[in-house]
Amino acid sequence: MEASDLTGRGYGAVLWEPDGKTVRNARVTRFMNWLAADRGPAFGGYEDLWRWSVTDPAAFWSAVWDYFEVLGDRGDGPALAGEVMPDVRWFTGATLNYARNALRTAWTDPDRTAIIFDSERTRAGSLSYGDLAREVARVAAACAGSASAAATGLRRCCRTSRRRSSACWPPRAWARSGRPARRTSARAA
Repeated sequence: MEASDLTGRGYGAVLWEPDGKTVRNARVTRFMNWLAADRGPAFGGYEDLWRWSVTDPAAFWSAVWDYFEVLGDRGDGPALAGEVMPDVRWFTGATLNYARNALRTAWTDPDRTAIIFDSERTRAGSLSYGDLAREVARVAAACAGSASAAATGLRRCCRTSRRRSSACWPPRAWARSGRPARRTSARAA
């Protein structure tokens, strides 16, 4: 089958393009504006940013860490060490807590949508960052204790996530307050 056969059937056709306001308000646009103002590289659009990200990945990922204010200890290592996968290492010596970074919006904007989901078996819906933080806290509480309890909680989570993710989730400190506890250490918990 030739490519022209596929495009004739709608494959590869552009389904949606953002309007000017959406582009101006996009996070990637704000990132490019920040780069131009604070770091020097100015880009004419997404394609230029992408090109920079693949031609100078160390500078790109260093800028991503700084712009998004990653919570953690960046360490003394370079942003990128090595040149060819799989021997490349990012942020050698850095320590961070992924959950803390992923859920920090729960502290500042708990009603903001974190996840939009759909299923062929059940209803579509969404979870706010606050809801997601409570789910995480419930699973963490279920996993607290022994390694076998953690493994059991993880198995239960994987098994029930097909039905509804809330069947297993959150961290002890969150369970009481319904909010994530703020950590002062950058080390992974």
